[in-house]
Amino acid sequence: MLMAKLSNVPASDGRAEPRRIVNIAARLDRRASPFTDVCVVDLSAEGCRLTMSASIELDSAVWLKLPGIEAIACRIAWVEGREVGCSFHRALHDSELEQLRSKPKITRLKPGGTFGRKS
Repeated sequence: MLMAKLSNVPASDGRAEPRRIVNIAARLDRRASPFTDVCVVDLSAEGCRLTMSASIELDSAVWLKLPGIEAIACRIAWVEGREVGCSFHRALHDSELEQLRSKPKITRLKPGGTFGRKS
């Protein structure tokens, strides 16, 4: 079983919280449209960067569903092509970050909308 890989992003980018490089399949709930599949590529307690194929507007209010933890209310802080920055309305707890570190690597959604694991 493969685990999600996390690495620290250098702190020289001016962020208050260290970012960890991840590869986690997740979903965005945008209220006005169906769930959107996304891939979280870096993560901190305060927010994340993700990639998505659908378009989204700056300052949109969304819910991010990561595997194993409750959906997190977010605001879209920036958009650059397919990359999107999300600012969490509440910081993730250390226990939630640790839980995400210990999850098996998520590769894609199975038919019917359930997350699949890479073996």
